[in-house]
Amino acid sequence: MFELLLYILTLISTNAELITLQETKQVANVNNCELNVLRLHDANAAAGKDDLIIVIARLGKGDRSREVNRRRLHNVKTYLVEFLGRPPKTIVLAEGERKNGLGSIDLYVRGKLADTLELGAGEDLLVGSCDNTSPGDAHFFNSSKRDTRPKQAKPRNKSS
Repeated sequence: MFELLLYILTLISTNAELITLQETKQVANVNNCELNVLRLHDANAAAGKDDLIIVIARLGKGDRSREVNRRRLHNVKTYLVEFLGRPPKTIVLAEGERKNGLGSIDLYVRGKLADTLELGAGEDLLVGSCDNTSPGDAHFFNSSKRDTRPKQAKPRNKSS
């Protein structure tokens, strides 16, 4: 009897985990700033300080211009370098072929696909402080705001 009860509890637990994983996967495909930041942190940690992160932007069915890819790649690189302190020489940016469905950003770590971030038509990848209160947020393209041009970083004053 105890073995049967243990088996049933294990089965219920396993099914709950599968449902949770499926729900997480569905949520993870949304262009959400907090999730994007978390996923970029994960790729950065998996790559370590010296391994390459290869970032491939792919236009989706509704994307009209390659400029969208350029903006998405800019946001990834700027976040990795400015917010996470990753050396620029460890980031490779590229454009891939257009795909049916949503546009995407593929993150490769150690030569293997680590993650895919999907984006709606014309959307910039949302990253930064996520509440738009950090001065660093001005360095990102943000299609949800009216003026989407990032501000140029001001040179830091070096005191002697």
